[in-house]
Amino acid sequence: MALLYLLRHGQSQANLRPELIGGRTPESPLSELGVNQAKRAGAYMARMLIRPSLVAVSPAVRTMDTAAYALRQMNYRGRVVIDPAFQELSQGAFEGQSRIETYTPERLEQIAQRGKNFKLPGGESVAEVGERMKAAVCRMGNLVRYTPREDAAYEAARGIMLPECGLIVTHETAIKALVAQIKGYDQEWVYKTRLSNASLTRLTVSDSSIILDVLGSNTQS
Repeated sequence: MALLYLLRHGQSQANLRPELIGGRTPESPLSELGVNQAKRAGAYMARMLIRPSLVAVSPAVRTMDTAAYALRQMNYRGRVVIDPAFQELSQGAFEGQSRIETYTPERLEQIAQRGKNFKLPGGESVAEVGERMKAAVCRMGNLVRYTPREDAAYEAARGIMLPECGLIVTHETAIKALVAQIKGYDQEWVYKTRLSNASLTRLTVSDSSIILDVLGSNTQS
């Protein structure tokens, strides 16, 4: 059994343009606020004694930068893996396009009919993202169980017993798609649920199950 923490990236420049379809937009950097959010998230995890043995990061600029700022606050010196399985939902050629012009009444009707299986041409569905996230989380859980922390020997010598855990730096819809997959939530839940930038979700992962412990907790206080 292992604990996995999923950290949503800090505010990005793409987040400041809600009228446009985001999707992966891997080149979008953090805003100034996003940098501060990432630093505060790292400080929060350090205070909460979240000491991962392994960190996996989506290859987007905003997630890699969030990880860099947060891990510096945590004084983390372990292994960091860039894993495309933790990328955001792809919107294909529609990334950067107008939401109003893209989501016509006809497309909204398609979403209502297809639910989590709807996808824009060239993009992914929520169901597909949920499946790849679930597979990646299971793989990560197995790796964490066999990856000792860099300071595990130091902790043991002082009688400190911290749970095995890993950290994944990823994206809002990717997290929501995973939760919808493991909890059986529908497309409406995914659409209406909001996870704040730099919020933290915790899972307990075993060989037979993925349990949602906490969804989108605040790291900024």
